[in-house]
Amino acid sequence: DDSVGTYLPIFTRNQKGHVTIRQLFAHISGFPDEELVESRNQTLEQVVGNIARTVPLAYRPSSAFLYGGTSMQIGRRIAELAGGKPWNELFQERIAGPCGLTGSSFRLITVNNSRIAGGMASTPEDIIRFAELIRRRGVGLNGQRILSEKAVDEFWKDQTNRARIIYSLYPVRPP
Repeated sequence: DDSVGTYLPIFTRNQKGHVTIRQLFAHISGFPDEELVESRNQTLEQVVGNIARTVPLAYRPSSAFLYGGTSMQIGRRIAELAGGKPWNELFQERIAGPCGLTGSSFRLITVNNSRIAGGMASTPEDIIRFAELIRRRGVGLNGQRILSEKAVDEFWKDQTNRARIIYSLYPVRPP
């Protein structure tokens, strides 16, 4: 629930620092989905800085749901700053390695700018291993605690508070 501005002061300077990390990952941050995140010529730090300076909020945070990559890339940058390592290293160290996910990775745009929203490739075996981690309330198949029970409980909560849907990959009323 920390604000984006806590980790990225450039967002505060551009009147967007109040958005929370939870809102970013729940796709209720107010950021539109922009092609800006697809830059092959810029680092993640440069892309996120450009988002802070040039991308206006499309709606009041928490008032709507808009699935997209912009908020995820901002969240990725914060994870890297907080964790002190690049996203792929954090993923391997904290999730993939302990879970035994040997066939999961994020597609690279550039060496420094892999896309995390819609950018992960995985095998059926790895998906089952991760599902087992959740079913076992954060304990991996090897018996190691990887996620806290509290973190797993958050998986099941409505993070959007039934926000109005602007865009989703899935229809509102599936057939």
